[in-house]
Amino acid sequence: MPCLAQLEITCFVGGPSGDCVEFAPTFCSSLASLSISAGDTVAHCFNFNGAAAGSSCQFTAVNTLTSSAVPNAINCESALFTVADECPSGGGGQSSGSNFKFWMDPNAVACGSPNGI
Repeated sequence: MPCLAQLEITCFVGGPSGDCVEFAPTFCSSLASLSISAGDTVAHCFNFNGAAAGSSCQFTAVNTLTSSAVPNAINCESALFTVADECPSGGGGQSSGSNFKFWMDPNAVACGSPNGI
């Protein structure tokens, strides 16, 4: 049986909580064709509809390498699903050996609002 990669999780303390997991697959698949420069980030903000309208979730992928790379969608989803399970106020995750750290941040305001980025 193959050994699974270790996942390092960092949870945000305080701040709004929110169930952002519904947006994770869309965010991760949107990265599949992007070559992100060393040290750079790509971020997307998603607005909630319905009862949670007016709030949002921000996702960020950070290239931790010293060269350009394309994020792995499976590593992205694994990290973000684990963050969603373990961190009510969001946070970040990175698989051991992965080039990217992926962040999920629920916000009490809509995208484009102050602090909603």
